[in-house]
Amino acid sequence: MKNGWRTGFGLSAILAGAICLSGCAGSPTVAPSYANTAPATAVYMISHVDTAITEYSAVPANDGSLIRTITYLPSYYGGPLATDSAGQIYVAVASDPIDRLNPGEISIYPPNSAGGATPSRTININSDEVCTLAVDPAGLLYVAINTGSAEDAPPPMVSVYSATASGTTTPLRTLQLTSLPDRGQ
Repeated sequence: MKNGWRTGFGLSAILAGAICLSGCAGSPTVAPSYANTAPATAVYMISHVDTAITEYSAVPANDGSLIRTITYLPSYYGGPLATDSAGQIYVAVASDPIDRLNPGEISIYPPNSAGGATPSRTININSDEVCTLAVDPAGLLYVAINTGSAEDAPPPMVSVYSATASGTTTPLRTLQLTSLPDRGQ
């Protein structure tokens, strides 16, 4: 997957702002029941060979210890990932990292998945150039897709999917970003 850390960082800031702004109108003063207000207990990473997700403890007594590994379906390679407040793990996967003709998908794994777990659902997307994922407190999934690989390429496009999206589905809305913040170049 073609993406630089600068693009990912800038896009993460934009997505975080969009998620925050989407929840501002009429938001309650108490955390909604679907929001997880407890401290994070785990950190997820894509393995160095992009074929698995590793989960590490963030609890002080076990800080940094390996909890579990989730391996993708055979011949799948992982990219960006996100988690939601229920503990589900969202990961962008492509069937071949070199041949970009195959459409990618977002695999959603249930909480506490391990080994060769099967995703509970998948969302087929029209690109394997996913550069960032984010899930808001309501479960909406934000998928940022690169629209070009050159430094002067247009900014990514962000598709927003419902909390229950599965299979081949149409995004609730698509945001075409007009610019990225200064990336320090």
